[in-house]
Amino acid sequence: MTAVPDDLSRPMRRIVLYAAVAVGLAFGLAKVAEHQLAPASPSAQATPDPQPAKPVLSEAEQAEVRRGWERSSTIAPRSEQRDPATGEVTLPFHGFGLSVDSTPPGARVLVDGRDLGETPLLASVTCAPGAQVEVRVEKPPLAAARRTTTCRSDTLVKLAVTLAR
Repeated sequence: MTAVPDDLSRPMRRIVLYAAVAVGLAFGLAKVAEHQLAPASPSAQATPDPQPAKPVLSEAEQAEVRRGWERSSTIAPRSEQRDPATGEVTLPFHGFGLSVDSTPPGARVLVDGRDLGETPLLASVTCAPGAQVEVRVEKPPLAAARRTTTCRSDTLVKLAVTLAR
């Protein structure tokens, strides 16, 4: 028997490796096909689903879905605007909202005496359009700051407060 030259041994190894992989895949696929084609044992047979599949939506249901989407509203992101009367920065919002930032952060925010949380804060506020809303920002030992704004329909008012000693 003749020895295989070194320059041929590497390609020969690859061929043998590819052949072994191909045989393994063929064997595996044959087992899968055999399993799928074999009749199921009585204990492995699937039981029929007791509830039939849900039918497609009726015309009335489709109309209700459309009405729901028609009643919805979407406010696309827009750039900030400055209210010429008050100088406040505002954005579109659903209802009335406040965005309060403070220096330093972590100050308590009270709106009309009700604690809404710590800064930075974004909160929806229930009020009647045109009503005055008092915003108090406090973080002891610093002096509390007060701002008054007007409640507006579908508007977010941004307030920036710097607390001092």
